[in-house]
Amino acid sequence: VGDLFHSHANKEMELFSKWRKDFSQLTFHLIKGNHDILKDDWYSENSITLYQEDMIIDGFSFIHDPTSDQLRTSSNYIFSGHVHPGVSLKVGNRQSLGFPCFHFGKSMAVLPAFSRFTGIRTMKVNATDHAYAIVNQSIIKV
Repeated sequence: VGDLFHSHANKEMELFSKWRKDFSQLTFHLIKGNHDILKDDWYSENSITLYQEDMIIDGFSFIHDPTSDQLRTSSNYIFSGHVHPGVSLKVGNRQSLGFPCFHFGKSMAVLPAFSRFTGIRTMKVNATDHAYAIVNQSIIKV
């Protein structure tokens, strides 16, 4: 749901291109986000199907940055990627650490960014929400 890369061409993209060639049988769809700034040819060369707005599959909408109108009127469960969600976990009396997370609400899921350059937005996790922090190489239910 967008923000696949956070910059212009770099070494990680070369590794990604190799991975795409090694696993070319996998279908890869990308809803373009505000950080997806490469030319469309690069995505095409790496067998990535681009969507400029959204993609809808069986009652799910994949939207990079849903508008308030889309959130209010959609009957589909929405997956988003623009916000870069995170949680803050207390590790001592006065210390806390922030981690990227998967955030699942009643009508929308917000997927994390995996780049070190994007930062995170601390999400409020309500009683009906579910959040899963990414800590080192583990996923931890918060």
